[in-house]
Amino acid sequence: MLGIATYNVLNDLTTWATRRPLVVAQLAGLAPDAIALQEVAWTSGGTTSNADELAAALDMAVVQMGPIVEGRGLAWLIRRTLKVTGLWWLPLPGGDEQAPLGVLSVAVEAIAQPSRRALLHTAHLAHALAASALRQQQVVAMHHHCATWRDDADGPALHLLVGDFNATPDADEMRFLRGLTALGGVSAHWQDAWLRHHAEGADGATWSTDVGERRAARTCDVDRRLDYIYVSTRHKNGVGSIAACELAMRHRDGATQLCGSDHLGVVAQIHW
Repeated sequence: MLGIATYNVLNDLTTWATRRPLVVAQLAGLAPDAIALQEVAWTSGGTTSNADELAAALDMAVVQMGPIVEGRGLAWLIRRTLKVTGLWWLPLPGGDEQAPLGVLSVAVEAIAQPSRRALLHTAHLAHALAASALRQQQVVAMHHHCATWRDDADGPALHLLVGDFNATPDADEMRFLRGLTALGGVSAHWQDAWLRHHAEGADGATWSTDVGERRAARTCDVDRRLDYIYVSTRHKNGVGSIAACELAMRHRDGATQLCGSDHLGVVAQIHW
């Protein structure tokens, strides 16, 4: 079983000292094999990021690529029972030279059982409420990247596409990933891990005033599910079956009542 988590760590260093121990403790309790982070930021003069700090505290390897600017940094934390065999960063439509958007992809295999492989992809899509057309371009580019990026081993690998996609499940960009609509003549099929274990409309909001972080309470007009774990089509041998998927990272700091971020995390267990 492969444990996977995605978490937007919130690019706000003014509260990071309070939030960091909350994030570490909860991620340690979840103990996933791989953690995708969005809104990664530099914390020490441009030499150390908050992803570096979390990796050190959790004794995990950190994989970072692409710019860490304006809250658009991406990282993977990888448990040491896994070996990273490939790495790629793909620019997405809608960024600029100073703050490009992208997809960070890593190929991993189990050290004790190299036949168990997965290709892991994370992204943070355009956030504006009126940016659906741009996000549609971005998801098509992401899907094409995932469909064409392969490792050197024989046979099909498991793909996981996770992150903060800034769109609700009924948006065309999310329906495209689930195979419910085509965009620009392109169609896809990914499994929404949350919907494998929860009914449509179940309370899966990850951007919520219940989180208690000040920014969410100030700017969140309605609670939304924005953070996703998508899994490539299940193989006949069971690879890609989703054993569980839940929300996580709900704990608050007792003194400030802050959560670890203004987002909740999503965790899943995937057969591989």
